[in-house]
Amino acid sequence: MISSILSFIVTMYMAGVIEKSQMGKYALYCAVYYMSGTFLTAGVDRSFLKFISNETSENQYITKLFLFVSIICLIVFAILGFLLSPFCSIEIWMGIVSIGPFICTHNASYVFRAKLEKKYEIILFMSISLINSALTFWLLHYYKNEMSPIVADFISLLVPSFVIVYIFIQRIEKPIWGENILINNRKDLIDFFSFSKPLWLAGLAFTINSQQTTFLLKFFLSYQSLGDYYFAKRMLSLVGKPLDILSKVLLAGFVIKKNVSINNYQKALSLYLLLFPCIALFVLKFLPLALEISGLEKYSSSSFYVSLFLFTFPLACTQAVMGIVNIVLNAPKTSQDSYVFTSIVMIPGGFVLIYYFGVAGAACAISFYSLILFAANVFFLMKISKEHAILSLKRGVLVQFLFSFCMFFPFNNTSSLFMSFLSVPIYFLLGHMFKIWNLNDCLELIKITIQRKKI
Repeated sequence: MISSILSFIVTMYMAGVIEKSQMGKYALYCAVYYMSGTFLTAGVDRSFLKFISNETSENQYITKLFLFVSIICLIVFAILGFLLSPFCSIEIWMGIVSIGPFICTHNASYVFRAKLEKKYEIILFMSISLINSALTFWLLHYYKNEMSPIVADFISLLVPSFVIVYIFIQRIEKPIWGENILINNRKDLIDFFSFSKPLWLAGLAFTINSQQTTFLLKFFLSYQSLGDYYFAKRMLSLVGKPLDILSKVLLAGFVIKKNVSINNYQKALSLYLLLFPCIALFVLKFLPLALEISGLEKYSSSSFYVSLFLFTFPLACTQAVMGIVNIVLNAPKTSQDSYVFTSIVMIPGGFVLIYYFGVAGAACAISFYSLILFAANVFFLMKISKEHAILSLKRGVLVQFLFSFCMFFPFNNTSSLFMSFLSVPIYFLLGHMFKIWNLNDCLELIKITIQRKKI
């Protein structure tokens, strides 16, 4: 949550210093390394949680695989980026160079989580966030150059990735170059990649659908429109980052314990549907005030885009918990089928929405994506566990109605700021009244999460 707040503050400052078109170039840089990195390793990160948690000190094949892939990616993409630098814009070749550090740091967070090493996991998150925020602020303050956010982001990935490689080289007794990983541990790796394959397809489908927006906005419109879109998405980091981190924690706990009973699942749903929609409502109501205080009138349309992003947010939260169940129940193909089906529908659908409605269409595409993915996952989960699927459907739909009501409360635009923020406690009370969540269950799961215990 601290890193999300820092990201929010720095984004507000960055928006006041650089132009929308420069924000758009930064968005393109991020899209290049994120889409490419996810294309190569999607699904592998989640598999690390399942397989590394079963490793012993004598059997570290998957950990060695992580280290080997990290070193290769750091070297290959650094060379590739510099070779391509004369032929493409600076934000693109810098994005290519950043693919290696992104893959290393992203997967390392799952490795640390699988080993329940909370100290290293927290240090990794905070170092990336602090280096990025501090460097962005310092470079913008003194140089006010459009490359400042890109340079800061690159360094915040590169430095931790070198530290991560050093840590794991020290840990592994026999160096990875002293044995042939792919031959000596063939059975373990076959099991690992067999489990990862459907998750990779699911992650690939999600990434193509989510990142196509960046390239379509650049192609159909301009860097300015892309800057508008990216600024609105950065505002969602206050919700998105905590959601992603909690998903890793709960997934590790369920995988290690191998227990996803309906009682534990109900507790996870209660926590997700209480905590994250409340944060989302607060962000939605606070954003217009923050833009007014910061003097960022040029981004006044962002409040509207954020409301479109968040419209089906409770369904996205429910989907995040269902994704955990698919992995714990050894049913990664359920995730694959859900994401592939949704992407088949939304990739052309997103294209049409962006072509006709621009940034607003891109924001609507995200909400439609969450809706279709939720329906698809419920359908496919029915084949694995009907009990979990029905509970997800009931809770997700009911909370979606409550959230939609609170989003538009109060219904008079002239209402006071106090009345606007009142939507957050109203959402909490309505959910409690309909018995969607039990506060004691939520507190129990939060306590477990903070203490990093097994579920």
